[in-house]
Amino acid sequence: MKVIYANLTWFIFVIVGLIGSFYERHASLGWNNMPEVRAEYDFVFGLLALYLIIASIGLIQKKRWGYILSIAANSILAVAPLLIFIFVLIMLSELSVIDHAKASAGNIFVSLVSITFLYLLRKEPVKCLFQT
Repeated sequence: MKVIYANLTWFIFVIVGLIGSFYERHASLGWNNMPEVRAEYDFVFGLLALYLIIASIGLIQKKRWGYILSIAANSILAVAPLLIFIFVLIMLSELSVIDHAKASAGNIFVSLVSITFLYLLRKEPVKCLFQT
C-alpha cells in the first residue's frame, strides 16, 4: 500500500515539474522565437500530465486500469529520458560522457525512480490490491 502512495507522490512531483516547464517555456525569451516548437512541447507535456492524472485517479480508486496505466506511465518515464540521453550522446559526439551525464542528471534521476516503481509495482502483493 505504501508503494501506491509513493508512486502517487512521484506522479504529482512529475506533474508539478511539467507545469513548471510549461511556465518556464512561456516566461523565457528564448522560446518566443519558436512558438510552433513551444506549442508542440506544450501539447506533448500536457498529454503526459493528463495521462498521469488519469493514472493517479485509478491508483487512488485501486482500479485495475489505474494499475495498468501506472505501469505504462512508469515505463514511459523510465525509457524516454534514457533514449534522449543516448541519442544526444550519439549526435553530440564532441561532448564527453561525463559532461553530458552532468547536464542530464535530472533525466537520469527520472528514469531511475521510474524503474524503481516499475519493480515495486510488479511485485505480487501490490498486484493483488487492485480490483477489476
